[in-house]
Amino acid sequence: MRSAFILLGILMAAPVFAKMVTKPVDWKLDGTTFKSVLVYDDAVAAKTGVCRYDAKAAARSYRMMHDWLAETFAEKGA
Repeated sequence: MRSAFILLGILMAAPVFAKMVTKPVDWKLDGTTFKSVLVYDDAVAAKTGVCRYDAKAAARSYRMMHDWLAETFAEKGA
């Protein structure tokens, strides 16, 4: 029984050891070049069918993007 718990613990911790991949990304907007970094889990990227739409996560993302755009492009002194 104890070995079953140890095995379960190892299996649950397996995603912690996944290899994270970082790649530089260069992009332009209105003639200005920007640099970013794309980070992803190599093990998940190789699988098919693991992507799914999450309405709550999408709503949070759009709200954050809206807030960022409003703050970034707000008129100064208005």
